[in-house]
Amino acid sequence: MNIILIKSLISILLSAFIVIFLGKIILQYIYSNNIILNKKNNDLNQKKIPIIGGFIILISILTTILILSNYKNIYIIIMLITTIWLGLTGLIDDLFKIQSKGVNPFFKIISQAILGLIIGLIICLNDNISFKEHKKDYKYAEYHHYDRIIIDKTQYRFYEKNLLLNIFFFKKENIFYKKMFFILMTIIIIISTSNGSNLTDGLDGLLATISILIGCLLYIYTTISSSYILSNYFNSAYIPNIKELNIFISAFLGSCLGFLWYNVYPAKMFMGDTGSLTIGGIIAVVSILIRKEIFLPIYCGIFVIELISVIIQVSYFKYTKYKYKTGYRIFNMTPLHHHYQLNNIHESKITNRFIIINAILCVITIIISL
Repeated sequence: MNIILIKSLISILLSAFIVIFLGKIILQYIYSNNIILNKKNNDLNQKKIPIIGGFIILISILTTILILSNYKNIYIIIMLITTIWLGLTGLIDDLFKIQSKGVNPFFKIISQAILGLIIGLIICLNDNISFKEHKKDYKYAEYHHYDRIIIDKTQYRFYEKNLLLNIFFFKKENIFYKKMFFILMTIIIIISTSNGSNLTDGLDGLLATISILIGCLLYIYTTISSSYILSNYFNSAYIPNIKELNIFISAFLGSCLGFLWYNVYPAKMFMGDTGSLTIGGIIAVVSILIRKEIFLPIYCGIFVIELISVIIQVSYFKYTKYKYKTGYRIFNMTPLHHHYQLNNIHESKITNRFIIINAILCVITIIISL
């Protein structure tokens, strides 16, 4: 059996066990000592739930990766930077929320933008981050009368053959500007996905379950891209040295599974911004590293819907307030799941339907991309 597959399976089990084990110990300690480490649930009722889940998820992912993966691999280094950076950003916000309303939203956006700049620069400047394409061996076909597909020896950088950049650049070959816009694209993807994930985290079990669906999809894509045979069969680019990323994705999946043990309705803990910002960032960066960012708005459809609902609500309110001196709202409350809650739909039904929608979107993504 493939060693990466074995490590992936162990990674899922180990990370899930760490979350469940630590969760039980920390919850018992919090309740037995009456520690205030919580906030109002969804801001729609008065029960208070500890927001320690994100911190436990971070510990689980980092511990599992340091034990099972090659942390000198450039793709693992990038994911560790992403996890720690956004984890600390969310943790600062969660600590402030215990006593106040949290940090200024611009602090989180600036932090996400700086991370996007760092990740973009690493991808553009590191020679170990590249991919190869499959091509037909015409000489072999000429003499043997049937086709043979071989790996192109040319190593392409991520900014060189990027569908999104080709759309905006109309296939111009200006490398400097392609690098600059690749970095800008990375920043935008990380900011939007991380904040979309943060806004989705509002109902028991919603974000964790959606993240598991997306994580499974990313694992499939990474497995295909890391294999010469599979990448050839599915007409995908071959990305050398990316196998280790499967171990990270497995740790991510296991941590979300373990967190669900305490987060299914009725939740005993929330992940807070520490978890939700990190989850969105992980999904964004993995999507960029496996060159599937163009499909991200589809398989992260719920994130997109939640984010757009907030943008529409805030924009319309400000517009009507400026024009009519009184602000009006399109939705009862945003993000969108709160709108349905205020329409007296039970949160479990909303959660299940959102999960079904995102599962369908993941299937559509597979059909389109493969």
